[in-house]
Amino acid sequence: MNARSQVVLVAQREVRERLRNKAFRITTLIFCLAAVGAGLAAGLIGSGGADEVTVGTSGPDAARVVDGMQAAGKSYDLKPEQKAFGSAASARAAVDEGDVDLAIVDGPRLLVGVDADARSIALAQAAWRADAQRQAVERGGLRGAEARAVLSPAPLPTTELGDADADAKQGVAYIGALLLYLVIFTYGLTVSSGVVEEKSSRVVEILQAAVPPRRLLLGKVLGLGLVGLLQTAAFLVLGAIAATASGAFDASGIAAGAAAITGLYFMLGYLLYACAYAMAGALCARQEDLQSVTSPLTILLVGGYLLSTGAISSPDGTIATAMSLFPPWAPIVMPGRVIQGAVAWWEVALSVALMLAMTLVVLRLADRIYRGASLQVRGRTSLKAALGGAGR
Repeated sequence: MNARSQVVLVAQREVRERLRNKAFRITTLIFCLAAVGAGLAAGLIGSGGADEVTVGTSGPDAARVVDGMQAAGKSYDLKPEQKAFGSAASARAAVDEGDVDLAIVDGPRLLVGVDADARSIALAQAAWRADAQRQAVERGGLRGAEARAVLSPAPLPTTELGDADADAKQGVAYIGALLLYLVIFTYGLTVSSGVVEEKSSRVVEILQAAVPPRRLLLGKVLGLGLVGLLQTAAFLVLGAIAATASGAFDASGIAAGAAAITGLYFMLGYLLYACAYAMAGALCARQEDLQSVTSPLTILLVGGYLLSTGAISSPDGTIATAMSLFPPWAPIVMPGRVIQGAVAWWEVALSVALMLAMTLVVLRLADRIYRGASLQVRGRTSLKAALGGAGR
């Protein structure tokens, strides 16, 4: 069996074992439901709709004003509803008792309660002025197109500046950074935990009798990375579908690019950290030792995520640029900057090149340590001993 077949065989084993794991299936289901829930919640929070306002009326003039309020209500984010009364006294009593928000009665007069919304008052006043202007124009003898030209002149030509999807893109960038941090951290620990488990159970001795350590390590990293990529894709797709369906934002123009850049940097970040976590796992003989050995990597990841929030809010800043080029933090920061359109193509190319270069260095180091320490099952192995064992 050639080297490629051995790596593929080990990767297939890791995929099968992961998919058969009940805890993994439950966790995936929970996170998928959470992604759908987050997308739907974003739509519910952002789609409160127009506020309803009840307007009492007494007399034909008041009814015309309410018609004008209903026509212009969208501009004020209000939805006026009319409630007619037989007399001005009845309308006044309804305002006093809180049955209506305000009332327009013959006189003319606007009646409002002490807690009346300023927008409702402004809308009623604007509708009343528009009706008065229309009446004046008609009394002056203008009709049809002439009257409309006076009452409704053509609006000023408007040019929209900026990015209409800026808020949505920033929201996607924050979610993407959190997702990348969680998935890279989770699968990095999975790699190190799997290495320790095989080492403590002596299974690694059987595996290395059939497959060289380097290919065994590479197959493990690639197999778990494939599972992680599929899981991440499921979260992104379900979340984007839910957000679009709920009306939170139109994800059609954002989701494809966000998914592509997130997938790319997940694989780059995962490969880098998986090799580092595998190296840490090889130094441990028990699961109890894993936390202390992997803590520097965890601190590096957590620190990168915490700093990424500021970088995403200011994607053109010096800190954001530096973090997106620094290989250990680039997987968390760079996708958010790309989604927000704050990155030149050469920055992405340089970031990918630096990450690949660092990954190759860490992979070579992980290979030496894995070969030197994976068969040492008595206590924790020092870095010097692992490197020395690889040379023998």
